[in-house]
Parts: sequence; C-alpha cells; structure tokens
Amino acid sequence: MKFVLAFLVVFCGLSFHLFGQSEVNFFLKTASFLTSKREPGATVKLFEGSTLVSTQTSNANGEVTLKLKPGKKYKVEISKTGKVSRFFNIDASKVNDELLQGSSKLEGSCQVSLFDNVPGADFSYVTSNPFTDFYFDGSSPEFQYDQILADKMAKKIEKILKEAESAGKQNDANYNSIIKQADALYTAKKYEEALVQYEAAVKIKATEKYPNDKIIEISGILKAKKAADLAGAQLDGEYKALITSADALFQQKKYNEAIARYNEALGKKQEQYPKDQIVECEYAIEAEKKAAANKEKFNELMKSAEMFYNQKSWMAARDAYKEALKLVKGDPTATAKLADV
Repeated sequence: MKFVLAFLVVFCGLSFHLFGQSEVNFFLKTASFLTSKREPGATVKLFEGSTLVSTQTSNANGEVTLKLKPGKKYKVEISKTGKVSRFFNIDASKVNDELLQGSSKLEGSCQVSLFDNVPGADFSYVTSNPFTDFYFDGSSPEFQYDQILADKMAKKIEKILKEAESAGKQNDANYNSIIKQADALYTAKKYEEALVQYEAAVKIKATEKYPNDKIIEISGILKAKKAADLAGAQLDGEYKALITSADALFQQKKYNEAIARYNEALGKKQEQYPKDQIVECEYAIEAEKKAAANKEKFNELMKSAEMFYNQKSWMAARDAYKEALKLVKGDPTATAKLADV
C-alpha cells in the first residue's frame, strides 16, 4: 500500500482581512487519506479544556467552521465510524480583542485526512496524541503549526499502516488455513472440533459471514444431538427396565406376561434379544400345552390300566402302563404297577 503522507495535514494558516471581529473562524476540511477526496459525515468536537464547546458534522464538502474565542486554548477531535479518531490543538491565547479590532480579520484553516481503522492494528498512539499543535505568536498574520510534531505523527501512521498491511496478509493466510481445517472437520461430521476452528477463524476476522454462519449451524446441530442423546438415554433406561421385568416373568414361567413386556421393549428399541425371548416363550407355552395334553392322556391310560389290573387282565394292564410311561416317563406309580404285573 502506498501512503500519501502529504495529506495527513494539508494546510493551515491565518489570514488578515479588512473587517473587524470578536472571534476567529477556523475552517476545517475532512478528506480521505487514500484518495484525498472530501470526507463528509465526520463528527468534529471542539473542547476548551474538558468542556465541550460545540459538536458539528462535516457537510457534503467535508467542511466545518469552528468559532474560536480570543485568549483561549482548544482541542479539536475528529471521528467517523470505521475511521481512526484524531485530534489537534489550537492555541489562540495570544489572539486578543485589540488585535481583532480595527482593520484586520483573522481566519485559520486546516485539512485533516481520515483513514480506516484496520482490524488488529494498534492506533492508540494516534488516538492519544495530537497530530500537531496550531498557535498564533503574533510574528506573522498566520496561524503556525508544529511541523516536527506533524512529521513525527505522519511517520508513525505510515509505520502502523505498513505493519497492519503485513499483519493483514498473515491474518488472511492464517484465516484461510483455519477455514480449510474447519471445513474438513465439518465434512467428517466432527462438529465439536469444527466449531473450535470456526471460532478461531472469527477471532481473526470477526465480521466474516461464513464462519459465523457455520458457528450458528453447528451450534444447532450440537443442540439437537444433545437433545437426541438425552432422549436416547431415557429410552435406553426404559428399554432395560422392561427387559428386566420380562426376564423375571420368563423365569416365573409367566410366559404370556413376559411376551407382553418383551413387545413393550421392542416398542422402545428394535433389538434382537426380546425377539428371541418371545420365540422362547412361545416354545415354552407350546411345551406346556403338550405336557398338559400328555398328562390328560396319561391319566386316562392309568385308569384303563387300573381297570385291567383289577380284572386281572395282566397283559392289557401291562400294555396300558407301558403306554402311560411313554407319556410321563419315570412316573413312580406306573413304574411300580408295571413291575407288579
């Protein structure tokens, strides 16, 4: 960036005109540092000590007229949104009513250049020190200004802006590298890690829309995930409680109730275990039905065997006991009777 330092303080002076007056007009013009074009909309505050005398806004031509009282010392602050605030001093202490009366009219003028407030640059020296001091010493019909102070400030600003430009290039490189890492993590759905990187990018370029949008998006994703995790944890707890209850019923051979619990568990989570247990319950129910049917047939065979035994029809009784033992193996009564015949 090429800095045209000549426009930091363009002109100041005091001229005499053939009119009497009781105050001095100081004409201030604000201009762009880079283009030297007029800079309207700047706020110009005039202070006498700590007392605010006036506040004005530079017009379409960047102009403001300050009214100075003789014998006073002033501070002039110039500011605009996005620009670095600057100030200078005016010493009108040697301007008096006698000097202002009669044939002379005094007027001062100055042009001040405003430059952008570059993010990351330290402009504290500029904002806390006057860029020059204006004074009237009576030796000539003009306001003088401190050229050494003005040159010092100009060199300081040049250095700050060059450093800011260099830092800006490095910031761009760092920002682009961080965004690349963040995008890769986002694509891999590593949202927490991606969020950290996007936040780091915003620290470098706070006003960039892209990383700020990503932060909002990821924050929404993580919030939804947290809610889903909480809901999942609750669902998992309910599922485990149902499985525990169903297993207890299964052990108690309350198979129909156990099936109902396993089905409730499947309503929470579609896991294989409750499906397998339902099949086991159904097998057990069928086995119980079969055992009940066998027991009923066994009882009938035992009645027949007893009848044949009482009739001393030993062969028929033996056959009936044998058939009964096929249905209920090891039954002690049938075993004893078979041995007896």
